[in-house]
Amino acid sequence: MAWLDEHAWATPEWLLNKEMLRLLEHAGALERIRAYHFQAMERFVQPNRLARMIEQEYFLGDAAYGPVEMMDDLRASIWRELETGETVDPFRRNLQRVYLDRLHWIMHEAETDYLRPPDSGNSRVSRDDDPPLNAELHVDHSDMRAIVRSQLRQLRSEVTSGMDTAPDGMTRIHLEDILVRIDRALAE
Repeated sequence: MAWLDEHAWATPEWLLNKEMLRLLEHAGALERIRAYHFQAMERFVQPNRLARMIEQEYFLGDAAYGPVEMMDDLRASIWRELETGETVDPFRRNLQRVYLDRLHWIMHEAETDYLRPPDSGNSRVSRDDDPPLNAELHVDHSDMRAIVRSQLRQLRSEVTSGMDTAPDGMTRIHLEDILVRIDRALAE
């Protein structure tokens, strides 16, 4: 997670030469970085990965990097300003909204239709009409939504605590908006 924190979630300051950017365009850097963060988050927080991690935790026990541990580490990385009390800059605010959008998607929109393990064989147990062993991933029947719900509840508690120490008005406004988004994601 440290590598992702440094290379995927951090604001890429090296891309943000203000003098150069203003010569090229009047706006767009914030949206470009948001899209970069969105793409990274979409590839990292996905049901297939969570399903593999749930299974590996079963097989390897404490030796596995489990899905709850990964999601805890991710939450700590994305929301580190809640721990440090620092201002949340616009790039990090966008990243935090991207994170919440992804969790909302898993809670409400992730469907089984296109989620399935890689085609490594399509064996049947005994007869041709038995379901394939390499079946589709059923998000509703897995632990994924329970894990995400737990993360959202924990984050809600952390954001509520962090609002009292928000270092500036925009960070406080952002955290208020985040609470609304969390409530929406937790709503049935």
